Amino acid sequence: MELKIQNEFEVSIDFKTAWSFFSNPEMIVPCIPGAEITRTNDDGSFDGIVRVKLGAVSLNFTGTMRYESLNESARIMTLTGEGKEKGGAGRAKAIIESAFSEDNGKTKVSVTTTVNLSGKILQYGRGMFEQIAKQHFNQFAECARNCLEGTEKKTPPKPAKLNPFSLIFKAFIAWIVGFVKSIFGKKSDQSKAS
Repeated sequence: MELKIQNEFEVSIDFKTAWSFFSNPEMIVPCIPGAEITRTNDDGSFDGIVRVKLGAVSLNFTGTMRYESLNESARIMTLTGEGKEKGGAGRAKAIIESAFSEDNGKTKVSVTTTVNLSGKILQYGRGMFEQIAKQHFNQFAECARNCLEGTEKKTPPKPAKLNPFSLIFKAFIAWIVGFVKSIFGKKSDQSKAS
């Protein structure tokens, strides 16, 4: 299954500081809930693990990520990654494109993530997975914002812990709301056509 997920958030710091943070895997990976770097390779890529628990399903992905492009003058960076589920048949490939814009000392980060997934995680379905991914991103953005706007910007953050109950609950509520809106939206459109 392929998904494209778009998110954005704003931090109250200048572009140069934001760029320095986001182009350093030692800073951003700890902000990804359940993720950690296990090795930095000579070619600039880095190996890692992402652990996710979603209800009764526990997923451990091991893989490699690398910056394919770091274009500071265009304010765009592209990160690619590929991993496989430890002890399972699941696979994940991702392309993460981040674009930065600065206005009045604040930097907006717009992120487009294209993910190809296979394995157990697909049992949640596209709509639920999109909501889980959005909640996961919100946790990442909150950690990054705290690091960038906090007093200790120079040291890597402590690894972010994934709160699976909160993540699933918020994703489920968002999915239900979207489902209800789609039903009533269709009924409203049908009554207008009558």
